[in-house]
Amino acid sequence: MTISIRRAMLLLALIAVAGCSSDSIDSPQTNAPDESAVLTDFAHVVANPVYNELEAKAVALLVAVRSLRAAPTEAGLQSARAAWHAVRQPWEYSEAFLFGPVEDFQHDPALDDWPVNRVDLDSVLASSTAFNTESVRALPTSLKGFHALEYLLFGIAGTKTVEGCTERELQYMEALAGNIAFMCSELRRAWDPAFSWNFTAQYIRAGEGSTVFASKKDAMLVLVTAMAGICEEVAGGKMEDPLAAMDSTLEESQFSHSSTADFRNNMIGVRNVFRANFLRDGRGLDDYIAAKNLSLANRVRGRMDAAVAAFDGLDPHFGRAIFTQQSLIRRAQDAITAVQEILENEVAAFLRQQVPN
Repeated sequence: MTISIRRAMLLLALIAVAGCSSDSIDSPQTNAPDESAVLTDFAHVVANPVYNELEAKAVALLVAVRSLRAAPTEAGLQSARAAWHAVRQPWEYSEAFLFGPVEDFQHDPALDDWPVNRVDLDSVLASSTAFNTESVRALPTSLKGFHALEYLLFGIAGTKTVEGCTERELQYMEALAGNIAFMCSELRRAWDPAFSWNFTAQYIRAGEGSTVFASKKDAMLVLVTAMAGICEEVAGGKMEDPLAAMDSTLEESQFSHSSTADFRNNMIGVRNVFRANFLRDGRGLDDYIAAKNLSLANRVRGRMDAAVAAFDGLDPHFGRAIFTQQSLIRRAQDAITAVQEILENEVAAFLRQQVPN
């Protein structure tokens, strides 16, 4: 999912601003973070560390795939699969803030498009195309990224064995992993204050020289739009499509059977953004809101906790759960939608009312 900043602003302009909540506004607290603190801690406590971890795990994936190609063994295949699972976690966290470089560079679809076009992928394998990072970069999004590599590593229903990995497939795997590592590194550098683009500065200087964000209000509202957007995509798309059709081939991570974990990590990512919490605690939107409307902050916190907990007991194999645990899936969808609604309706309205222009 990709969210345009301009489109996000238009969307939020339609949200009612008559009031932030039916709750009374609490008395301001002296230790409340200001807007600059919220923007700074999102960038330094969440965005940069998540992208740092994403890059590190993408590089580890490349190393594991290279080792598999150099010496194809069942243990090497399992190591590469484990590395694939590991890099998915920070990626799913990062989907709670799909704006900025990930949108500008079109890395979201290039990394995470699905479903894999297996017919065209098999044609590419049968061709004489040389596989390297550059040639993979030129391929359609349905033939590269996490899920193309997932298909080659795990196979249909996770049944791939190392004996089934041809040299041509191993070459493709290495090129795919190299391209993933390149894009993850590019995302990390784009936010890193030490590099020229330094999107961190663009974000935290909103309204004070940023060429991307005209005001701090805009920068804070983009967070709300991004969080709400991934909630909508997970509950209304990634979970709904296979469930409504009763078709496990519509599951996103269908070869590794990791979709349930992916969805849960998306919701953890949303909670991380709201609370400015990843490897440490920061000053987040929740603290900013709590200073003036503790009831609203606590209700959002509660709904986010409930959305994460809603995956407890759900089959890790989502393609199987759509046949056996429909009620649990619906419960999780409802919990996620409740987060989306409070973000779009109450949190956005609160910020539009309370954050100075």
